[in-house]
Amino acid sequence: QGPIASLKTSQIAEVINASGMTAALLTKMKPDDYLSELAALIDSGHVALLGFTTKGEAGHVVTVFGHSRNPDQWHPQAVRAYSGPKSAKYLPSSSWIDHFLIHDDNLGPYLSLGARSFLRRPNMQLNCVIGVLPQPAISSVQAEMIASTVLRHLLRQRPLRKVADNYWLDYLVSKKDVVILRSVLTDGARYVAHLKAARAHDKSRLDAGSLEGLDLPSGRFWMVEFSLPPLYTGNQSKLGEVIVSIEDGLNDVDRIRAIRLPGRLLTRLGDETLVLDRFPLESHSTLFHAG
Repeated sequence: QGPIASLKTSQIAEVINASGMTAALLTKMKPDDYLSELAALIDSGHVALLGFTTKGEAGHVVTVFGHSRNPDQWHPQAVRAYSGPKSAKYLPSSSWIDHFLIHDDNLGPYLSLGARSFLRRPNMQLNCVIGVLPQPAISSVQAEMIASTVLRHLLRQRPLRKVADNYWLDYLVSKKDVVILRSVLTDGARYVAHLKAARAHDKSRLDAGSLEGLDLPSGRFWMVEFSLPPLYTGNQSKLGEVIVSIEDGLNDVDRIRAIRLPGRLLTRLGDETLVLDRFPLESHSTLFHAG
């Protein structure tokens, strides 16, 4: 009997969909975007398949189930600082990932794949990521671009530029430092539980009624955490989140359901109005961890 013909990525996605899960098939992306998508899926508690070409232009797929981070990575900030204005408007948290944890049916389980293993190997090129999700979702890169654009616009608005009662909010508005974004696909129950358990660096925490105005999307959504390089690498903490809907048919602005800033919470009132209220978490707090 001859060798079995290989599956196409679309056929792999069909198998996943037939199992009752949803295949998030991502192709034709930049190498760094593939890594960002992988990181977001892993941080959300899901597994993913990573496809790449091998010698002879054959394709191979490995299962990715975890990653490790190195807070002392030089290149995320150094490349931006030394390369001039062409650098990104935000830094993805995946920039600090040094290895992904994989299963490879050819080489064995529980292996470590260097995050930049494909950079200088022309016959090994990333060509797809397939996330195994419970429901369809926009990509994490799209969610981060939306969050970055809206956050930068918001921080330039007059009401926030006059805030002087919160150190970190004033810092975000006045310093205009590059932010780090980290996307987690979660739901309302887990997000609310995360906020209720949060203890900020200055010991501030939620009180009764803090979340009354929070109108979260039904089902899952992208929680895009934002931080600053010293806080992210040194404290593993963040300054807030942008809640981005994954529903079909929405424009970028309508996808924004809430934005938590240090000491402030921006929420939707109906379809059009955005309301900015005081919020008890005044300082940076711990990143979300799927459990």
